[in-house]
Amino acid sequence: MKPLLLSVAVTLSAAAQQDLFLQAEQAYAQEQYPTAIQHYQSLLADGFTQPEINYNLGNAAFKAGDLPLAIKHYRRAQYDAPSDPDIDANLRFALEDSGATLPEQPLLQHLAFQLPHHHWLLLTLTLYALLLLTLFLRLFAPRLKPKTKPLLFLLLTALLISAYALRTHHQRHRLPEQIVLQPDTPIHFAPLESSTIAFSLPAGTILQPTQTHQQAWLQIRINDQVGWVQRNKLSSI
Repeated sequence: MKPLLLSVAVTLSAAAQQDLFLQAEQAYAQEQYPTAIQHYQSLLADGFTQPEINYNLGNAAFKAGDLPLAIKHYRRAQYDAPSDPDIDANLRFALEDSGATLPEQPLLQHLAFQLPHHHWLLLTLTLYALLLLTLFLRLFAPRLKPKTKPLLFLLLTALLISAYALRTHHQRHRLPEQIVLQPDTPIHFAPLESSTIAFSLPAGTILQPTQTHQQAWLQIRINDQVGWVQRNKLSSI
């Protein structure tokens, strides 16, 4: 198990935000974790959503003993920096401490989340431009037509993959992942408080919603299990 890492410095543009970030770092160093959390949350509310800030907030929340909040912000940091080993290590460490695990994902979905949304968008636009250029060459440079056929196939395949990845990110944005806030949160067979409890989950569990019911309930899937949970027992990532 990898030990919790220290906060990571980040460069901010505005002087006021730089001062607030330094205050957060100082509060963290002085073990004033609730104060550090408030400062990092203020930075996020101001639109500074760099993965480093979410990561640092996760560290402060972990030190404060708020595992659901720590896992939430480690996961947010992972969205924007999916290949960062420190974020991954601390997320897994916090999940293990809470008694939860990372949700399983199908292979293609897992691959889609290996790059952040803006990287897939840039890749899709680039592939589309290259595809148009290849089609132009096939139309107006007949002697190149045989040579462009394999390239056309590769570009089409890559474009389909990147389009799938963008769609996967869009679905996660439309129905955001959720964090369980309370220990032993009941998951019901139906969206009714009187319905039978199918199973329960520890605080900090990451859930993937599949549909909503009257805004008060979410149907969730965790690995091979499906059930309903009240929205007020969760927090969106």
